[in-house]
Amino acid sequence: AANRMLEGGQELSARYVLLSRLGRGAYGEVWLAHDRERRERVALKILSAEWMQRSTALAAPEREFDAIGRLGHPYILRVHGLHRTAQYAWIAMEYAAGGDLTQLRGRRSAEVLSAAIPVASALAHAHAAGLVHRDVKPANVLLTADRTPRLADFGIAAIASEVQPLERGSPFSMSPQQL
Repeated sequence: AANRMLEGGQELSARYVLLSRLGRGAYGEVWLAHDRERRERVALKILSAEWMQRSTALAAPEREFDAIGRLGHPYILRVHGLHRTAQYAWIAMEYAAGGDLTQLRGRRSAEVLSAAIPVASALAHAHAAGLVHRDVKPANVLLTADRTPRLADFGIAAIASEVQPLERGSPFSMSPQQL
């Protein structure tokens, strides 16, 4: 379903101007936007109207923002803030203009390893901080314009000591134990 008819040119909280929709996910839509305060392009993960109707709607994005904010690693996508208005809630984050790792399928192992090794470093850093990502897949590793990989989407991450079986995720990327 559409997210309350979001469209290019629309402003969110007088700071962000939506430019184009980049995609849709479990929580809503991701938009490329201009951040007037930072004077740069950012990605906004905007919660869907259906998701916002849930009583716990903001728990996952708040957890994602808090988790990523604590990590501060060069291969983890930077998150700038969690924002709310009466109508919308969104996470503002670094815009990774280079797409995601799905484009490396079938490529030479050296190319894949040049992205996989930094991601392994990001995961090790997250694990050392007690956080388990739980949805590592090619679509959740974004590439900056200079092809630097950034681990993204900590939406279903968990504190290592509190890991429970997943009720959602990406079936093609889950371990047999999760399935």
